[in-house]
Amino acid sequence: MKKHFRGYFVFCLIFTFVSILTVSSNAGNNESFSNLEVQLGILTGGGYTNTNISNIAEGSVIEAQVFDPSKIGGCQAGDKVELKKLGHDRWTVTHLATGRAVLFSIKYEEGIVKVAKIGSLSNKDSQADYRPTRYEKPYYFAFKGGIYEPTDSLEEFDTAFYGEIAFNQYLTPNFAVEVAVGYFKVDYSESGSLNGVSYSGDIDIYAIPITANLKGVIPFKIGEFYAGAGIGGYYVDGEIDVGVTGYGSYSADDSDFIIGGQLLAGLSFDITDTVLIGVEGKYIFTDEAKISMPQVESGEFNLNGYTITGVLGFRF
Repeated sequence: MKKHFRGYFVFCLIFTFVSILTVSSNAGNNESFSNLEVQLGILTGGGYTNTNISNIAEGSVIEAQVFDPSKIGGCQAGDKVELKKLGHDRWTVTHLATGRAVLFSIKYEEGIVKVAKIGSLSNKDSQADYRPTRYEKPYYFAFKGGIYEPTDSLEEFDTAFYGEIAFNQYLTPNFAVEVAVGYFKVDYSESGSLNGVSYSGDIDIYAIPITANLKGVIPFKIGEFYAGAGIGGYYVDGEIDVGVTGYGSYSADDSDFIIGGQLLAGLSFDITDTVLIGVEGKYIFTDEAKISMPQVESGEFNLNGYTITGVLGFRF
């Protein structure tokens, strides 16, 4: 069983890292700003013409003049506009006479820069406060830490620490998948005396869940709400130590691998375009683990319970 689990665990790690390594990136594109001028139908003073787009700093403001009004719309030839790089291939172009701004993004198709208009901004909108949508940074790693509270077979066990490392990918702005590896340990201790003989006992249950979830996402300006469900595999290890004064001690150790499911919901907030924080709740329900130890539900128990965790994530 342990050998089987190790193979499954290694497979999941390889899958995760291959997914990361195959992420496509526009970082290698070296299109010059002159190509973006053509796409927008504008002319600048020439200071940026031969500069690689990727080398233009975030927050840069570039003044230009319209020569092809059909590219942007709502302008006439000769009108003055102002470009601002928001970061992560997002820009705005503002018509200086009216204050009307258009938000657009750039992408690369076979090494050629293309412009996609996203929408108009009113004068009251703060371009500085704009954050990219999650779909433009469709991946993030998250570190989760909090508590696990058993509610069924192990209800008498103490509340435990729960930790998890998760990898999330957005398939659309409203739908995401997540794979994760976690860890938690619950224990139960008892001591006393029986007919004048003192005794003590400790039971420790360790679990390593490997889970996959599907999540529905509702984004808002500075974060998102999500809810979903998934399945998981749980490597479970149980240990018991019992000592009786004058009679010595007894120890046992066994392990199992079980299948389970989970329901989850969470709320996150963007601290920056890259960093997010949040809180997540999850309810876990599993098959019965069969552990050859006495005093734990005749050797069979589930891991049903809930977790509450804080979340720290990094988008890329």
